[in-house]
Amino acid sequence: MDFIKAAKTEDFSGTSWKTVKILAKNIGIFKREDGSFYAMEISCKHQQANLLANGLPKSGSIIKCTRHGWEYDLATGRCLTHPDGHADLRFYGTKVEEGVIFISAAPLPKD
Repeated sequence: MDFIKAAKTEDFSGTSWKTVKILAKNIGIFKREDGSFYAMEISCKHQQANLLANGLPKSGSIIKCTRHGWEYDLATGRCLTHPDGHADLRFYGTKVEEGVIFISAAPLPKD
């Protein structure tokens, strides 16, 4: 699997998330409480709006697209508006080496 340099761990001092553009896709990188990282696509499947354009939800993990109200669970990637799975957000592999966060070039396969 190919990985692309996406951020530095020092970018997360004082915040738990960041958005980056990788191969023309909006990707959210999130820092967990244990210090590990995960990444997922962060564009609404309806019209590709950046779901984090206005920041994270004040509480919980449910975020609503500002364009047409599609809802997603940022913890699982599930689209709550279309629960059949075709609109779920995909996760990307991450690895950290010497303070640099790398994101896989392709999304991880669905379980």
